[in-house]
Amino acid sequence: LDLFQLIEVINMNNLFKDLPWSTIRILRYIVKSYNLGTPVDSLKIRKHFKLEVGKEQPTLELLKHYKYIDSVNGFYKGPGIYQFRITAKALSSFESFGENLIVFFLSSCIIPTIVSIVTTVIVNVLIKR
Repeated sequence: LDLFQLIEVINMNNLFKDLPWSTIRILRYIVKSYNLGTPVDSLKIRKHFKLEVGKEQPTLELLKHYKYIDSVNGFYKGPGIYQFRITAKALSSFESFGENLIVFFLSSCIIPTIVSIVTTVIVNVLIKR
């Protein structure tokens, strides 16, 4: 029972459950740039990933929704997210990237497979009685 509680706690902050892979790539780029001392904004993201104008906004809004970034638009006031700062949640997500990946595969593949096998065995035993 303690193992399942531990998995649930880790899953609460598991970026693989929150975000699609394309957004994780962009978040990884943001965190990597921040760690190198060259923070990025929406324009740099657009240029790096060769996105059309405004196509980065849904990704940034999703990151803001899950509290991976905070909008700091600076002098420009508008509906989009242009400048932002990353949160501790984003930084810690990539510190434990390997652990999150393992937990994601455990919770989405291995554990359901084990449960279905055990259920099948129990049903077969009950049918034979």
